[in-house]
Amino acid sequence: YTVQVDPVKLNVEVEAGELKDAVMNALAAENVDVMSWQSVPVPAQPMFQNKHAYGNGSPWNCPGGDVSYDLNQYPNAFASLESSFGVRRIVPPNGFELMDRYADAFAKVFGQIERVIEIFNQTQTYLPLEQRKDRLSPNHSK
Repeated sequence: YTVQVDPVKLNVEVEAGELKDAVMNALAAENVDVMSWQSVPVPAQPMFQNKHAYGNGSPWNCPGGDVSYDLNQYPNAFASLESSFGVRRIVPPNGFELMDRYADAFAKVFGQIERVIEIFNQTQTYLPLEQRKDRLSPNHSK
């Protein structure tokens, strides 16, 4: 199941990605199996940014292959990945006991969201989206 967090609706002043990471850490500490689906949209992945796949530059050296993967063209894809995560293991034979445990964990985490963010910031370093996007560019010096 996909969960989306929204700092505005929760009345907290953090980036969506920071909120997502803080919530995921807190839920994991409550034994909720959570995961990020992807960290970047497909066009931001190195194969596309570097245009390096199979053969001698295929498919980008083929007619019509002059495609731009400018990361600024995908704001909604980044926003979706920044604000959402998945909850796993909600399949049979798991039943109501697991759902109740997960619901209790969600209530606990969101019931003290400011403390969850504070603990996250004390134990983790969050890299803002714009800085991470800069690192995805093929022109970024590593």
